[in-house]
Amino acid sequence: GVNTALRMLNHYLLSRTQSPEDEISSTVDLFMLNLYSGQGQFVKCGAAASLILRDDRLFRLSSHTLPIGILHAVDTQILPFGAQSGDHILLMSDGITDSAAEEGDQDWLIKTLESTHFEDEGALMDHLFSKARENGSKDDMSLISIRISYEESIE
Repeated sequence: GVNTALRMLNHYLLSRTQSPEDEISSTVDLFMLNLYSGQGQFVKCGAAASLILRDDRLFRLSSHTLPIGILHAVDTQILPFGAQSGDHILLMSDGITDSAAEEGDQDWLIKTLESTHFEDEGALMDHLFSKARENGSKDDMSLISIRISYEESIE
């Protein structure tokens, strides 16, 4: 299961550390979705906020946890989520979310997502990477874009 995998990875990272100066850590950002029920959950360990676009509204899911590899116990937050057809979920690294001049200022990201509609996922991702660089990102950047779509079955 997820908890066992996180504990094993945490133990591995801690075992690679010789001294406090050698700290090795990693954020974890998982999204799991039951395709039959539409129920899902975000599992976060030190990860940047995830964004959900639903019916032209933007929701931000964040946690205040530490990355794995720092503490002996895994600091995890599980956020339940009921997916709906049409939801657009974005999981991204802090290289994108913290790219503004002031740390934690994500106005550019929110304005971009609220005002710009892309049918092509690649164009959206390229646009966000480009805007993050324009806003000063020097960190590595990763982005996962998920669109939820389903049809009712006819019985």
